[in-house]
Amino acid sequence: MDKHITAPINDEIVNDLKAGDYVYISGVIYTARDAAHLRMFEALQNGEKLPIDLNGNIIYYLGPTPAREGQVIGSAGPTTASRMDKYTPLMLSKGLKGMIGKGKRSDAVIEAMKKEGAVYFAAVGGAGALLSKCIKKAEVVAYEDLGTEAIRKLEVENLPVIVVIDREGNNLYETAVKDYLKGDSDDEKLMVCEPIAPYSYGSSAEEKKEKTIDDYIALPEGTRVELIDGEFYDMAAPTTIHQRIGYLISSEFQRYIDEHKGSCIPFVAPTDVQLDCDDKTMVQPDVLVVCDRDKITKARIVGAPDLVVEVLSPSNWYMDMFKKMNKYKHAGVREYWIVLPDHKKVIVYNFEKSMEPCEYTFEDTIPVAIWDGKCVVDFKRIYDKMSFMFE
Repeated sequence: MDKHITAPINDEIVNDLKAGDYVYISGVIYTARDAAHLRMFEALQNGEKLPIDLNGNIIYYLGPTPAREGQVIGSAGPTTASRMDKYTPLMLSKGLKGMIGKGKRSDAVIEAMKKEGAVYFAAVGGAGALLSKCIKKAEVVAYEDLGTEAIRKLEVENLPVIVVIDREGNNLYETAVKDYLKGDSDDEKLMVCEPIAPYSYGSSAEEKKEKTIDDYIALPEGTRVELIDGEFYDMAAPTTIHQRIGYLISSEFQRYIDEHKGSCIPFVAPTDVQLDCDDKTMVQPDVLVVCDRDKITKARIVGAPDLVVEVLSPSNWYMDMFKKMNKYKHAGVREYWIVLPDHKKVIVYNFEKSMEPCEYTFEDTIPVAIWDGKCVVDFKRIYDKMSFMFE
């Protein structure tokens, strides 16, 4: 379920947040990492006053990179939360109500959250430059000598996070894989820092009507949209970099399949995928691999591909990072790659194994989980073939 909250937060808000909720945070939050936590911990032990009031507040485990000219803040991706575990129970006892990071928490932290009434959110690892778009103002308020680890006051707007551990101790890291294997498929909605503009379609009454695949097929030839949960979303024309990366990744998959005489088949956009086997969702991933040939028809793929690759562009990053990722996960996609050309990164989700993504650069070789890592994609080789396009 998706929810909007404004920070600081109180017990009523905390009690309403459940593990698995997708949340947009607006308002004021603070940053603090290892060094700042150590100083606050020592100050509390010495009976000293803290430089910020923890009561009701949310701390984002963040050490941003320097801001470029014209930016509010640099890359704003989450730090591994376990690095703060030894300090967290004391912070919670002083009124801290929320924490944002990535990765698991210790049993001691979870017990303290249950006792004090607090929640732990996860932000998307590897997407710091994108998350920074949600930060509208940033100022150092304490421990300036710590540089990037100084405590900052942030004003955020629709910062997208997931409730990983709620105040009852329910832990998404423990339940997500079990739910995936059981085939639970609650539809999740979009988390974005800015609204997506749905495709305009006919009269205002027609635009409000839930769309189906019949409506999708009836669109004028050449119209580029995707149908997700009964609503059309416009697709901007891809760049040459976007197209080239998708083609080269697909070629790597095909080479491996041919060498091993495999039965899986890679496709590239535009290939229609009727993702949920219903009549309300039709997407066009940049690259997909289907290993069950019964899903392949002359018109489209019916059902979840085994692997999906989406190449991000400024116009689609929020769609691919959040809404489509959730759709793919719950539809049964086994592996999801998100390629960020502007940042020369690849984020890989192996939905069968973990909620935690692996982050790679364009200098790395990336193992393909659906083939047990026997296939690897050499991104340096891919980049070398098109590096002139980035100049």
